[in-house]
Amino acid sequence: MKYLSESGNTFTSTLGHEVGIRDEDALLRAYEHRAWRLCSQATARAGNLSVDEAMRLDMVSWIKVAKSHCALVVLANFFDGIHEAEKLKVSKETIAVLKRLATLHALCGVEDELGDWVEDGYLEAMQCQLVREEIAQLLQELRPDAAALADSLGLDDYFLNSTLGARDGNVYENLFAAAQKAPFNSSHKPPGYDHLLWPRFNASSNSNTSNNNKGRSKL
Repeated sequence: MKYLSESGNTFTSTLGHEVGIRDEDALLRAYEHRAWRLCSQATARAGNLSVDEAMRLDMVSWIKVAKSHCALVVLANFFDGIHEAEKLKVSKETIAVLKRLATLHALCGVEDELGDWVEDGYLEAMQCQLVREEIAQLLQELRPDAAALADSLGLDDYFLNSTLGARDGNVYENLFAAAQKAPFNSSHKPPGYDHLLWPRFNASSNSNTSNNNKGRSKL
């Protein structure tokens, strides 16, 4: 919680200026700044109200404060985990992939809630564009490692629920089997045909038959 007494001193981000857009410290400072600002604003609105009363009157804001703090904790733990892995002599290749993944996580979080950083001018338009460009670049860099990263979580096929990511690697066979099992393909009739369309078609057919019969009787 130390950032609550420090982050307020920085009102602009160094990302894309003094440091690169992937800079770990600058990303952490950005997350700290957002949590600090949202908490400070909610606290100012609460004034001398009791905790219960402040939560009752401004709960949406306090939930956002909690989410911003949790996002900071997750990111900080992500980076700390990578540092621990480096101490354990994990391969440089693995560390590089994990750093890309952590940075992607951080930048995607910024893009998802961009207004929180733009609102007080912490990020400029140019920096927002750099965030989007870097996300696209990181996705491209991580693509060769996507399967290995998914496998590293040890998820079984049932939980992963992906025909493309099944453990046996039979992509096309699994896609075909999944298509056959799809509810929409279980019948040649589209949903609603029997109780919506067929009665109308049948009524129209019966009406035409009746008219034809009347015509024949006149002849």
